[in-house]
Amino acid sequence: MNCPVSILMRTRTMGDIDPARITDMHLRELALLPDKSFIVQAPAGSGKTELLTQRYLRLLVTVEHPEEILAVTFTRKASAEMRNRIIEAIYPPPGADERLDETIELANAVLERDRECGWQLARYPARLRIRTIDSANAWLSATAPLLGGGGTTTVSENPVELYRLAAQRAVEQLSSDGVTGAALRSLFLHLDNRGDHLVRLLAGMLERRDQWLGFVVVMHAANQAGDIRAELEQVLHALVARELRTAFATLEDSQRKDIFELAVYAAGNLLEADAGSPWSAVADADGFPEPLPENLDIWRMLAEFLLTKSGGIRKTVDKRQGFPPDKGPQKEFKKRAIALFDSLTGATAVAQAFDVVRLLPAAAYPDEQWEILESLLEVLQLAAAELLVVFDERRESDYAAVAQSAIDALVDEDGAPTDLALRLDFRIQHILIDEFQDTSSAQLKLVKSLTGGWQEGDGRTLFVVGDPMQSIYRFRKAEVGLFMKLQRGGLPNLDLQSIILETNFRSDPEVMKWINRIFAQVLPAEDDLTSGAVSYAPGTAARVEDDAANVLEHALIKPSRVDEAQQVVALVARTLDKWPDEDIGILVRSRRQAALIVNELRKEKIPFAGTGLENSIESPVVQDLLCLTRALSHRGDRTAWLGLLRAPWCGLNLADLEALAGSDKKTCVWDLLSDDASFDGMSADGKGRVERLRSVLVPVFARRGSLPLRDVVEGVWVELGGPAFLEEEVDLERAFAYFAVLDQFDTGGDCADAFRLHELAKDRLKVEERDERVKLLTIHKAKGLQFHTVILPALEAGRQRDKKPVLAWQEVVQDDGSPGLVIAPTERMGEEKDGIYELARRLNAEQDENEQARLLYVAATRARKRLHLFFGLKVDPEKGVASPAADSLLKYLWPAIGAGHQGLSSVPGTAAKPDAWLAPRIRRYREGWEVPSAPGEYRPRAPVAVDDEMRPVSYDWVSPVAQHIGTVVHAWLQRIANEGLGKFDTERLHLLRPVFANMLLSERVPESELDNSVDRVETALRQMLDDEQGRWILAGDHESAAAEFPVSVFRENRLKSYVIDRTFVDTDGIRWIVDYKSSAHEGGNLEGFIDNEIKRYTPQLANYRNAMQLLEPERTVRTVLYFPLLGVFREVELAD
Repeated sequence: MNCPVSILMRTRTMGDIDPARITDMHLRELALLPDKSFIVQAPAGSGKTELLTQRYLRLLVTVEHPEEILAVTFTRKASAEMRNRIIEAIYPPPGADERLDETIELANAVLERDRECGWQLARYPARLRIRTIDSANAWLSATAPLLGGGGTTTVSENPVELYRLAAQRAVEQLSSDGVTGAALRSLFLHLDNRGDHLVRLLAGMLERRDQWLGFVVVMHAANQAGDIRAELEQVLHALVARELRTAFATLEDSQRKDIFELAVYAAGNLLEADAGSPWSAVADADGFPEPLPENLDIWRMLAEFLLTKSGGIRKTVDKRQGFPPDKGPQKEFKKRAIALFDSLTGATAVAQAFDVVRLLPAAAYPDEQWEILESLLEVLQLAAAELLVVFDERRESDYAAVAQSAIDALVDEDGAPTDLALRLDFRIQHILIDEFQDTSSAQLKLVKSLTGGWQEGDGRTLFVVGDPMQSIYRFRKAEVGLFMKLQRGGLPNLDLQSIILETNFRSDPEVMKWINRIFAQVLPAEDDLTSGAVSYAPGTAARVEDDAANVLEHALIKPSRVDEAQQVVALVARTLDKWPDEDIGILVRSRRQAALIVNELRKEKIPFAGTGLENSIESPVVQDLLCLTRALSHRGDRTAWLGLLRAPWCGLNLADLEALAGSDKKTCVWDLLSDDASFDGMSADGKGRVERLRSVLVPVFARRGSLPLRDVVEGVWVELGGPAFLEEEVDLERAFAYFAVLDQFDTGGDCADAFRLHELAKDRLKVEERDERVKLLTIHKAKGLQFHTVILPALEAGRQRDKKPVLAWQEVVQDDGSPGLVIAPTERMGEEKDGIYELARRLNAEQDENEQARLLYVAATRARKRLHLFFGLKVDPEKGVASPAADSLLKYLWPAIGAGHQGLSSVPGTAAKPDAWLAPRIRRYREGWEVPSAPGEYRPRAPVAVDDEMRPVSYDWVSPVAQHIGTVVHAWLQRIANEGLGKFDTERLHLLRPVFANMLLSERVPESELDNSVDRVETALRQMLDDEQGRWILAGDHESAAAEFPVSVFRENRLKSYVIDRTFVDTDGIRWIVDYKSSAHEGGNLEGFIDNEIKRYTPQLANYRNAMQLLEPERTVRTVLYFPLLGVFREVELAD
């Protein structure tokens, strides 16, 4: 059926949007045409996700089968968000319909199409093919395993180790005969016999082999090294010409004329003194040179004429530059030269461009350098082969292998489509790709493979959307130039109509005004594919003005990092008080910049979520527990023992630590603690601390090996009072999580491998995301998010630069849109800098500079109402405000805002005291402190073994799918209890099937089992709502009712945490504890099944009962098992 576009674009229903300010409505209507292909540039806040949703819905109306549409994103989070948006657009949760009018129209059209075609999307939501790029590759590879080679391995969680192993195996063939051995020896010699450097080089190259493996294989198979050399030198030729064109464009015609005539004059004088001078290139020239690589010698001499050694424009000349002393005609030439230099004073573009010219290499590889590269290409072929062997041995691969496998499944060796490609060519009619600005060459190759057989006007469409101004993932091989190339020329067989949106639905007009003004100066004036330069596309704010909206620049004079963090947190506190219903995003460039802000937020007791910044392994509680574990396992681990003595439960000061162990570095610390003579020189306080520690540890060592490692560590920690020193609630969760890691790691009650324990803890200790009003995260993590208030601290801070690599390797998109590669090994120690190597590094630096400017744009455009920029300034009494550091984000802002801060000498309240060394804050117990009593009968004592019946109930017998069904059922029972029974009935449960399906997919339920799993979720919820006792459990009129109620208690030498599914107090004052069991049962003897379940879960219910009785000792507690799928209510009698 047809759904006319004219009815789709109505006024937005968002209350603070002014419809008259939506200036690009016609473009949004155009983007929904289902028979046209588009590339859409959607700047920050322009409603990109809504447009993608509408496009997907519009296409659904036109296809015969939902599977004909493939939507691709770059992250699982984005994929889940798109799936949720589409499902909720079609089947909105009752009472929560916030869709736009046009989306409602499209969704209704899809529902009608669903009924016409019998798709049953409500029952089979997996028919909506929405995938990440990696899952799309895996799907294609698995679809044709014989063609693509996929479907038999898993993607490694640590592929770096696989690369290193393959590289090591390749290097081990150093002594082999033949071409490979000779190539390895040549590389060894070039790297000064540093085998570790070669292994690191090869491992790094294997990680990005998708960029080079193709032409290396061709070279090796056909012995076409000469062709590869010609291809690489063609790229050099284009890049040198590009730099010369840049220099040429910085000059006016009159300036070129003067430069050439003066340079010819200077050349004539210099050649009289030295006939072999390189100035002969200028003397032989017919005129100012064209910007061509064959004229490079002339250009270099012109640069020498214009610039000083430091790269600035000259102020004068003398005989050394070819201008003899002032006599006769020579005097006029010198005057002309000085006048020329004066006219160029301040022309930084001229100086920068000609400084680059001086460093440009010839557009050809010297033979000696090419021999090294040829050896490298030979060894890379070997390393790639070794990697395939490692993949096969480990039954693992990486995403690059899966991606190549997908392409191989679509295109044969001759470039022709495979049978799979022809089948997909029929099945896939439309492709949508999100965040296309972050695509890589390999991903673009996949898109071309999928659309290779498409023709303009055949009804099949490609819709890619992104924002080059937000391309910030070069470290993931993103090439923003690829997006701009498609904007300019589309695909060879497919015309992509370019659309640039401009309406911003996120930011207040005041904020947008600042962003438009500033980033027109921050971002480059023109696009450039090679350097990744993206010019600014201004936006128009659609929101109604908010009087509280603003952008403030907080300039601090020479602040210490602590001062700046304190001012940031003070602003956070004021903002929270003033706008209690709004959120705050503190965005930092790196995790390192967040540390002091975290400390200040905690000091002021401001709850926050440190998304991606908090690593539990680095928290004090886990570090202390790691030290404790290592010390208890190895008496000779001196570092761990010293850490244990400094931990808060002992808290030796440095003087006592020095007295105990400073002079004796050979004796084990435990042996020192066991000898009273070692205490001489310690203070009375220090002696008391170590004696207390020793009294706890002596009985532990007496029973060492008889108890599980977790029980030993946890018992000692509790008896020493460890829980009393926790600073945050989350620290208790971290401690429990660490003890769980010890359960998995335990090898006979010992820690056999401290490094492996550390790595296991680092991998397993994840901090659960908390929903707080204050979010602290990196700018990269903030992409796609928005906050009422955004704070950007430490903009003056620099960043850590990469070390000089052994091999310079730079992929570029050339001016004509074709891909190119610059590659060169570094010079040997003591040799002059290599021009090609420096060109590759300069290109990388240029691309990085442009990306850093875009990073700042991403940060600023997260703000809805308020944007605060914090930066420190250095002020010299004579010179004034110093320019920002070259590697700071403030550097990019400075041309736009610097003038407003030039007059600063001091700002009241911002000048910091001189930085002083601060002693670390040590948490330690005071004299006379005792371990606090725990609830109930618990008292700290030496660790004991835990009874099996007290261990958490094992769910190993339950299938993974059944566990996931239980998870979803529990989540919805909690929601029903919280929202009220009146909002849920059989009809609504049926409408929620797509939501259930999406949750199950998120839990990794296989699509083959999805339909049955959705049925079970719906049945469990419906049975409970239809059951009188089930409704009584969920009723909202109980006293002290809670769902998923967490409770923590001391029990059996441990702090234990439980989550009770449902609890409440009835009209008789009885506390009920209900534990849901989503178990299913088929066949006879239902009562026998229920009895077995009661036996299985009685210990768990007893734990819950005992925990609640510690909280409410006077109240009667009764416990129940409830089986939603069976509609069975069983009270469980527990012994006192």
